[in-house]
Amino acid sequence: DFNANRYNEFNNGSYRNRVISDSYEPGSTFKIVALTAAIENSTISLEDSIYCENGIYKLKNGHILHDHEPHKTISIPDVFAFSSNIGMAKIADLLSNQQLYNKSREFGFGVNTGILLPNEESGILRPVEDWTYQSNKSLAIGQEISCTSLQLAMAYSAIANGGYLLQPSIIKHIDNNVLKSSPSVIRKVMKSGTSKIMLALLERVVTHGSGTNAYLKGYQ
Repeated sequence: DFNANRYNEFNNGSYRNRVISDSYEPGSTFKIVALTAAIENSTISLEDSIYCENGIYKLKNGHILHDHEPHKTISIPDVFAFSSNIGMAKIADLLSNQQLYNKSREFGFGVNTGILLPNEESGILRPVEDWTYQSNKSLAIGQEISCTSLQLAMAYSAIANGGYLLQPSIIKHIDNNVLKSSPSVIRKVMKSGTSKIMLALLERVVTHGSGTNAYLKGYQ
């Protein structure tokens, strides 16, 4: 309900564009990055299965990872569909730290998007040399990293766009006209085949995985 015509009636917090100026730990929404990296580097196959420790997994450093519901041996698609922290941590162990870092950067995390708006945060993606034993597992489940809502939206859009990360732009008005300008591609972050796999896996999240409450009848 902020009214820019009466800006003096509102506190300074009203001026923040939280889509680009507030960064946060993305949590499970970040799992697309580690899974994409594992598929692209051929470290897993969708036919593989992972033992998810019945919901409790003690790491070598004594830290315990939990799943929100216990699973034993489940397939890679179900690791993703049911958002298993333990399964994703084990997938991360199949990647080198550099591979996981590189894929995170390719998706656009840790750098500004370049959108033409003031006060954009870049988020935090620490360099590999600053990682600990647990960092790869934490990153795979969206911890030890921060991002903005726009960065996350761009990452998911890259999956929908056949693997291409697009430069975000601001539309002032459309007036029922078809936009003529072509989107500007920043880079390709995955093969088109991988994007199709990821789209199918994301659909399973809402059809029978942990996101069934978000399923809308009539919408794929």
